[in-house]
Amino acid sequence: ALRQTTEKLFAEGVIASDMAIWQREAAAAVERLLPKVQSRILLSSHRHQVMARKLRDIVAQASAMLGEQARLSAFRPVGLELGFGPDAPLPPLSLDLGSGRAMDIAGRIDRVDAAETPEGLLLRILDYKSGAVKLKLEEVAHGLTLQMLTYLDVVVTHAPHWLGKPAEPAGVLYFHVRNPLLPTANGMSPNEAQAAMLKQFRMQGLVLADGEAVRLMDVSLAGDGSAKSSVVPVEIKKDGTFSARSQIADRQQWNVLRSSVRSQIRKIGKRIVSGDVSIAPYRMD
Repeated sequence: ALRQTTEKLFAEGVIASDMAIWQREAAAAVERLLPKVQSRILLSSHRHQVMARKLRDIVAQASAMLGEQARLSAFRPVGLELGFGPDAPLPPLSLDLGSGRAMDIAGRIDRVDAAETPEGLLLRILDYKSGAVKLKLEEVAHGLTLQMLTYLDVVVTHAPHWLGKPAEPAGVLYFHVRNPLLPTANGMSPNEAQAAMLKQFRMQGLVLADGEAVRLMDVSLAGDGSAKSSVVPVEIKKDGTFSARSQIADRQQWNVLRSSVRSQIRKIGKRIVSGDVSIAPYRMD
């Protein structure tokens, strides 16, 4: 439903339109898709009808926030539910395992956004999640969280053939799909409610430590002075530098991350072909 809504409204050029348009389109997309869900099981009882209504509300609210984020951003989708692998729009990510063996990584990416800069093309990954998720680098280092950075590696690697020009990483971001309640003691105006809701949908992840790239993701940061983005996990101090709370990585760090993820995947591949099926639980926190 999110793909259909985003695809339709971006194609029609109604990015800056009222959020109600995004909500209506999302609700219509859910209605079209509901009958296909488990042979109409969602429509088979009053309980399931309530679940269907909640689903419509969640997708409509999330779509409205996607529309508002798009209004504040120069990044535009270049791939929605983009597959990579055999018989997919993009080739697999192929890794040499040594001893004449290789491993192909295949998958599907929720959304790829691009923006043009004087220095070249930037690409970022958006992943829709039903729960709150953050990118923890310690989990990447131990091979526990590889999905998003693998997606980024795929699109950057294949950008020259796919988009006709090389590209650099701009970020990986999680979008939490939900319909949150806004706590308030004394009520709020519609504009205040909209601003508060946008903050509720602030994406988490990691973005390029470049002022111009960040401002392309949130044009409201273009002015002078300190500011906290309502779109991406970045805060800019009065002197124009990033605060310690900003979730950022510079170009060299992105290269290290891509190399580290490939190394982790190769290790996993070598364990697979060697027949390693050991049970190895891990403890978090």
